[in-house]
Amino acid sequence: MLFEKLLLCCTIALVASDPIVSLPKGQVRGVTLSSVNNRTIHVFRGIPFAKPPIGKLRFKTPDEPEPWTDILDAIADSNICFSCEYNSEKESEDCLYLNVITPALELNETSKKLPVLFSIYGGGFRAGSAGYGNHAPDWWAENDIIYVNFNYRVGAFGFLTTGDLKLPGNYGLKDQQLALKWTYENIHLFGGDKDQITIHGQSAGGASVTYQILNKKSAGMFRAAIAESGSAFSGWAYTRPGDTYAVDLVSIMQNGTQPSDNSSTFIYDYLSKANAKGIDLATEPLFKAGKDALPTIEPKHEDAFITELQYSLMENGDFNRVPLIIGINSEENIFKAADLNSFKKKAETYDKNPATLLPKSLGVLSAENETLVGQTMKDVYAGTGRSFSENLGGLVAYLSDNSYTRPTIKFAEMQSQYTDVWFYQFSYKGKMGHQLDINIPGAEKVAHGEEVHYYTVYKDENYDNTKFGDFPKNDVLTHFRIIELWSNFIKYLDPTPNSSTLLSNITWPVITPVNYTYLNINATLELRTSPKSPRYTIWKQVFETFGSKPYLGF
Repeated sequence: MLFEKLLLCCTIALVASDPIVSLPKGQVRGVTLSSVNNRTIHVFRGIPFAKPPIGKLRFKTPDEPEPWTDILDAIADSNICFSCEYNSEKESEDCLYLNVITPALELNETSKKLPVLFSIYGGGFRAGSAGYGNHAPDWWAENDIIYVNFNYRVGAFGFLTTGDLKLPGNYGLKDQQLALKWTYENIHLFGGDKDQITIHGQSAGGASVTYQILNKKSAGMFRAAIAESGSAFSGWAYTRPGDTYAVDLVSIMQNGTQPSDNSSTFIYDYLSKANAKGIDLATEPLFKAGKDALPTIEPKHEDAFITELQYSLMENGDFNRVPLIIGINSEENIFKAADLNSFKKKAETYDKNPATLLPKSLGVLSAENETLVGQTMKDVYAGTGRSFSENLGGLVAYLSDNSYTRPTIKFAEMQSQYTDVWFYQFSYKGKMGHQLDINIPGAEKVAHGEEVHYYTVYKDENYDNTKFGDFPKNDVLTHFRIIELWSNFIKYLDPTPNSSTLLSNITWPVITPVNYTYLNINATLELRTSPKSPRYTIWKQVFETFGSKPYLGF
């Protein structure tokens, strides 16, 4: 232990105001900044954690980077990975870099190493990037937590698959895992404790967290997890059997002509040699048509990330058994009703064919059962004898449940059989959430992603969440509360380890499959039972009665 501490001291040097850290692969130079509350923080941006996935490394499992000799200036955000939703001059295949924000670089023998928050961005597995800009992590640093975020491949570059060993898929999840391995092996050089890493993500980031929980190769590299508004059970978080994305992509690149050879060998050879920007542009019409390259079940091979259905792994307890905070926002898909005319047309389509309410994860039902269950669920959401056109709030609730709520509640319920799990619903609608205020009778208020603005720094022309005087007092209170809850968990593996006036002296209990008590985070903190009841309970009955196991999701 003493040798390790002495080695740690010797590997860190400060040159003028620029911090330099010696990594096994080479030295990196960061910058010293002041956080929003004038806490000294050291920021390292653009540290390579993998070889650039270019040339022969496209569509491959990432590998560790080559060493470098000169001091690497880690002082600016790196390139970002190609996205099939947005275009940027910074997009590149050479994008596998990470960032470390630490308040504790100047260690000595008596210094206590700090816990680490390892954050995975969302973006539907088709978009997203990491840097030190908007959604900056200053408040974590001010709570003595080291923050790591990173880029991983998304879209076709991250998840293209042919279902066999030519293009097995999940390169983005493997990028995440390598970045986690880098963090576990190197974070002590930045003042962090490798044995106190909590992985965290929202939306696709939340689903990614649960995928890392399901992967035994990640075992031991994190001790806890926080998943917001997403799980590996979500229908948008996995590829379904029979997916034709790879063939469709080649077809678009060939000006709409179906490839004469649909073999995986041809598809791999064609796309591995294609221009990267050409692939990126070809993904856009697929995205507009509602098609995405997503995580997949791989054939068994040495580099496989997941080879069994995620539901089966959870059901069998075959996962990394770590404490988990997981939850939802009160009305994840309320933004779908922003264009009211378009939303009314959507309501009419569901009214005409209630069977379309059934998730594909339920499996194939007979025509008779499709009709029966579809009408049953229409009655649940729209009201018995009513239409969605008469009850738009019911359709909002259905869309929220189908995309986010039901699969997240189920994942939490299943994991709670094996580990401590705390479940929450974020219900506070405030100005700080930085989202449209959409009022639909019968629907709740808080949209997907609103909670993120309460714990990260965000600024634009009309918004700056560091200026607390611009916000109602309950917004500011909610900001401090969610940071306190999450920080407590990161540090102590318990969101309410002690009585706290800030947290209304509440004790947030873990859930069990038979006692689903959760924390409702609103202007007040309140313990409730059975989230989204009775709708969730009815869905469980539908799956148990009509579903076909093994389920793809839930």
